[in-house]
Amino acid sequence: MAHVTLIIITEPDAPASEFAPADYCQALEASGHTVELVARPGSSRSGAAFAGLAAAGGDLLVVLDPAMCYEPADLPRVVEALQSSDAEVAVASRLTPQSGPFRAAVGMLVRWWTGSTDPLTGLIALTRSAYAEVAPRLQPLGSRFAAELIIKGRWRSVDVPVATDTPARRPRPGWSDLRHLKRLSDYRFGTLSRLVQFCIVGASGMLIDLTAYFALQPQFAAITALSGQVVPPTRIPVSLALARLTAIFIAMIWNFLLNRRLTFSDARMGGSLFRQFLTYAAGNALGVCVSLALSLGLPRRVGFFHDHKLAAAVVGIVAGTCITFTTARWVVFRRKPSPPPLPAPPLTSPQASPIPSTQPADA
Repeated sequence: MAHVTLIIITEPDAPASEFAPADYCQALEASGHTVELVARPGSSRSGAAFAGLAAAGGDLLVVLDPAMCYEPADLPRVVEALQSSDAEVAVASRLTPQSGPFRAAVGMLVRWWTGSTDPLTGLIALTRSAYAEVAPRLQPLGSRFAAELIIKGRWRSVDVPVATDTPARRPRPGWSDLRHLKRLSDYRFGTLSRLVQFCIVGASGMLIDLTAYFALQPQFAAITALSGQVVPPTRIPVSLALARLTAIFIAMIWNFLLNRRLTFSDARMGGSLFRQFLTYAAGNALGVCVSLALSLGLPRRVGFFHDHKLAAAVVGIVAGTCITFTTARWVVFRRKPSPPPLPAPPLTSPQASPIPSTQPADA
């Protein structure tokens, strides 16, 4: 049996649980464990969970969010699964064997990405040494404390199927949870994660581009001074060319600001915003030139692409995207070296003490 520290998260606005902290402690004690209770309030669940872990003194650390409606019997099952395996972490997974084939497939995909079938769990147990290893990398944000521990730890983990009731008032994910998900995705997949975000931003920029182009054409066409004017040596109306250039410029500003705020939000910006935008625009111009050169040049020189011009366009788009992303990632939004990590917080605290046994005196 083990000395277990039970960290319970308490929040004033969290859904009420029908079980009191003593119920969870009794379930662990009934399995022969010595229990130390650490209750931590906080404005964020992650902050409360990590503060409790820093104050823990047990050999096995269990973090519980009562708002997720876990049964007291789930706690000893999670602890026993951790003790009986070579894993460093045990996760209470709501993906039970009765969940069906679709959810099972989703769970396998989620486990590949995170290391667990239920990274959003509210009940997780880990060894003391596992916490000591991951503590310097923890960044409390949002409510998904388990995802932070699982993904940044990358330990051997075991999933323990549990069935929970739906809370009367389920906590809704907020903006901080979305930021946390983006941060963990960047940590797990690095450049690949940022490339996907870069492409999503580019797709949104295409919608902005087309919408602006559609809206600006009649506006410029209504300008009398531009009537009948064409761009030499072509016969393209000046009004149409101005509408197209303006739409491209608006979409480029949109993409730049969105990439700066979301895709590369972890980069420490250096220099003026105007200089960054000029560098970003230059990178995009280079990408467009390469894309056009490949899209139009390959069909003239390669027989396959002469018969499949759309394939040449795809090659050009991929090459152009790689150039613009590379420029944005390592030139425009280049990160400065990160400072060395802070030392791990202490694992013991005089505030945490074993709770008195809840067993009768003559037991």
